[in-house]
Amino acid sequence: FSAGANLSAVVLLKLAETKAARFSSVYMGYGPYDNVTPPGDKPGADITDIPLDMAEGFNVAYFGGEPERAKEIYASPILAPRELLSQFPDSLVIVAERCSFCSEGLDFARKLAMSGVKVTVRDFLGMPHAFIPQCRGDWREADDLIAGFITTNRLQ
Repeated sequence: FSAGANLSAVVLLKLAETKAARFSSVYMGYGPYDNVTPPGDKPGADITDIPLDMAEGFNVAYFGGEPERAKEIYASPILAPRELLSQFPDSLVIVAERCSFCSEGLDFARKLAMSGVKVTVRDFLGMPHAFIPQCRGDWREADDLIAGFITTNRLQ
């Protein structure tokens, strides 16, 4: 979830570059795929459960005082070229409407699909960031979706 979704995308980008391995599927939940846009400028920043100072603190910690690194594809996977994104496995992208990462998650899923990747995307309306591990709202439905995706897309 969240940072893990970003890290999953980054690992898949590196594997696409090196051709070291291939996964059969990936699940990415409400991830920050665009770290160039400041947290306060993201759509939904005014309704998210993540306080702005906390989101800004995450970026400072993530980039170690080097904010220009946010422009690298390994920080902002949404900036990756289609030739790398086309190497992604079948993908499940879950976003939460009341999360400041919702728009970029939908955009990232769209970019994967436009790159030829089989993508399942689900926007959980009215749900906040981290609703699944916090067992809030529609978390059971999301959990069932993830389990079904993994079962359907596991290696044979």
